[in-house]
Amino acid sequence: IRVSPRDENNVYILGLRLMASTDGGKTFRDIVTKNHVHPDHHELWINPENPAHLINGNDGGVYFSYDRGESWQHINNIPIAEFYAISVDMANPYRISGGTQDYGPLIGPSDYIPEQWVEDPWQSLGVGDASFVLVDPQDADTVYYVIQFGGLFRHTLSTGKNTDIKPKIKIGEKPLRFNWVSPLIISHHNPLTLYYGAQKVLKSLNRGDTWRCISPDLTTNPGPERQGDVVYGTLTTISESPIQPGLIY
Repeated sequence: IRVSPRDENNVYILGLRLMASTDGGKTFRDIVTKNHVHPDHHELWINPENPAHLINGNDGGVYFSYDRGESWQHINNIPIAEFYAISVDMANPYRISGGTQDYGPLIGPSDYIPEQWVEDPWQSLGVGDASFVLVDPQDADTVYYVIQFGGLFRHTLSTGKNTDIKPKIKIGEKPLRFNWVSPLIISHHNPLTLYYGAQKVLKSLNRGDTWRCISPDLTTNPGPERQGDVVYGTLTTISESPIQPGLIY
């Protein structure tokens, strides 16, 4: 909550939306959606010399307003992003891939130097809050990526096709619990084999087309009273021995 230093009746509440009040909080209105301002607002600065001047920090970057939020300017020349995870592939030169907050999975060449008037070669593979982005070590055209709460896709670079390969449960089985950042690895010993983490370890032998559980619930299995926006009782990391196939940590 932010209050104008010049007028206690001008109040702002930050959250998914940015809400403003001019009557001390009796009523509020949304001051960002109509201007297509990116959601999830984390910080607001009110200029003490000119309270009509606002600086808003949200999941899409930095926005300025000079009229108390009636209109907004996106300061879109700041080269920043929030990466959850990064990895590299076997190409020459190698490519870098990673998942970003709100701007999905990205992949691009490691030798690219940003220059004016040169087209940016980085590619977006999808949408969402992406985390792990892994390229098949024997098939440079195939990329796997994870988004929030267990969303999992196999992407074909040459066609742009995304295939949903998130593990499904059978009728009568307990639901799978996936973390905001769910762990995915490609086996060191067979690139067709994937391991994925919910509250159990899941394994696929056919690039995610089918899955089976290979462990019991490895968590404390917290009850519904311990569930929030981000799920409790989930795996966050998986590692496979590069020496012994099937030895999983």
